[in-house]
Amino acid sequence: RRSSDLGDQMFGELFDRLSAGARNLLVRASVFRLPVAPDVVAARPGQIAECQAAGLLAVGSGHELSVHRWTADALHRRLAEAGLGVQVLAAHRQAAGYWRTRAATAPAGQRADLEARYHQGYTTEAGPAEPAARLEPRPAASTVRRRVIRLGVAGAFVALSAVVAVEAAHGVPVPH
Repeated sequence: RRSSDLGDQMFGELFDRLSAGARNLLVRASVFRLPVAPDVVAARPGQIAECQAAGLLAVGSGHELSVHRWTADALHRRLAEAGLGVQVLAAHRQAAGYWRTRAATAPAGQRADLEARYHQGYTTEAGPAEPAARLEPRPAASTVRRRVIRLGVAGAFVALSAVVAVEAAHGVPVPH
């Protein structure tokens, strides 16, 4: 078996042991890319303790909650396979609302606005016709930028290699 299959199986076993309330908390917290306060995801102490004991939820020094990206991805895949991707969409909608409110009231509104747009974009891309289809987040702008740069460098290398090959084929000395 592939390690990702074993990881998904292990995640499934841990997730299946959670109560319904703890599962719902994990879904709500899993869409956030940044740690959030427990009240943001309507977390109850017992649910937090249950998810934390299973190793599926981290609690920071300021009591903020976060879900590791691997765990969130495994959860989102599992829900999609079970036809429950609408739960992830609902969590993204709630997260977008939270960040829109923060963007309007917080001095650091730029980051909050970015997060609101991320969550809103996620729900818009999934669309009403395919609620469970889009469960992987879009790559960040920095990831896209790096890919474009890599393609540009690779293209320049190919072009330079072609020039050197043509010159070598015609007997033109190429300095090293």
